[in-house]
Amino acid sequence: MGTLTVVENLTQRRIRQTPARRVRSDDHRCSDRHLPACRPLIPEEALSAMKQYLLSIYQPEGDPPPPEVLDPVMRKLDALNEEIRAAGAWVFAAGLHPPSTATVLRSHGDEVLITDGPFAEGKEHLGGFTIIRAPDLDAALAWGRRLAEVITLPIEVRPLYGED
Repeated sequence: MGTLTVVENLTQRRIRQTPARRVRSDDHRCSDRHLPACRPLIPEEALSAMKQYLLSIYQPEGDPPPPEVLDPVMRKLDALNEEIRAAGAWVFAAGLHPPSTATVLRSHGDEVLITDGPFAEGKEHLGGFTIIRAPDLDAALAWGRRLAEVITLPIEVRPLYGED
């Protein structure tokens, strides 16, 4: 089991154990509007003005660190994810299976060629990602910096198209 799978497992565990906090006031899943968790964290007009950013997590090939090293990192990551949710910046996050599970499709004339394995070989690969809302690049970089400090892996921050 690679580090990639561990990140994926953490993401899945977080989704199962801690439902995302309610952000929009039109969310019909919350029937008790008087509860703090059911109130919007960010006004609707502010949400629509915020851009979305991709925080890509790059991890090395190989086995994950031993539990005595990995467990404290995962606890810090859980706390950071909760902080991102509480700030109203959380959109979505996921871990990815190892690159060996990838399938690449390439258009070649009238055909689409399908090959197994990753598109590119490398010592690092995309292991997971988080999509956040932030008012500007500086705010997105601040969340990326926090993520890099917690998981000690390289983080790439990029704005999503259509968010300008």
